[in-house]
Amino acid sequence: MEAAGLAVGILSLYNAAIDILGRVDTYKKFGAESQISLVHFEAAKVRLQDWADRVGIREGKMANFEAKRAVIVKTALENLKMLLDEVEHTSSSFKLSIRRPTANANLLVETEQKPEHYQVSKRSRLDWAMGGKEKLNKNIAVLERLVNVLYQVATPGGASAGHWAN
Repeated sequence: MEAAGLAVGILSLYNAAIDILGRVDTYKKFGAESQISLVHFEAAKVRLQDWADRVGIREGKMANFEAKRAVIVKTALENLKMLLDEVEHTSSSFKLSIRRPTANANLLVETEQKPEHYQVSKRSRLDWAMGGKEKLNKNIAVLERLVNVLYQVATPGGASAGHWAN
């Protein structure tokens, strides 16, 4: 009986150690991982803007969709607005921005010098490792899925695409 309890205790300690090692690794890889997250976020924003342009959503006015599609589109857009705000807030709290290569930079080679906005405090890295990364990536994944839903429900140029009433 005691051996089983000891085994469970050792397994718990092992799992805790693995979790800590994973968080240390996330702390160390803050720069690269945050840039990957931001690329996904920016790509989702570009796809959303492209979708809106192609289905005819202009200046905050929604195109005409059939009733059941309109409900889905409106709900998705409301949720997207909330997610966009949250991801923007999270990104700014970590002082994240996409690194822009210099005119002379070789895109395939990492430069030794890091731009000022890429250098963040230890506290920000710790917050990132202790759950900030997961929160940001979860929100970005939901954002990407909602953009995909919009493409499926209101296909740009397709029969389900919106049009403007005169």
